[in-house]
Amino acid sequence: MGKLHNIINTILSTAGLILGIWGGYELAGILGAILFAPVGAFAGLAVGALHIRLLMFH
Repeated sequence: MGKLHNIINTILSTAGLILGIWGGYELAGILGAILFAPVGAFAGLAVGALHIRLLMFH
């Protein structure tokens, strides 16, 4: 299960990064993309960690 957890976290973090870049660019141009990229990646990682905890205790 450890490998599966890493794969889920990587996918969600990457999706958050892409959504953060896209959303930041739409809101404020290139500077917004630079600023929102780490926020999106962290949010994706947090959702991945929460998802894994919910699966473990379900």
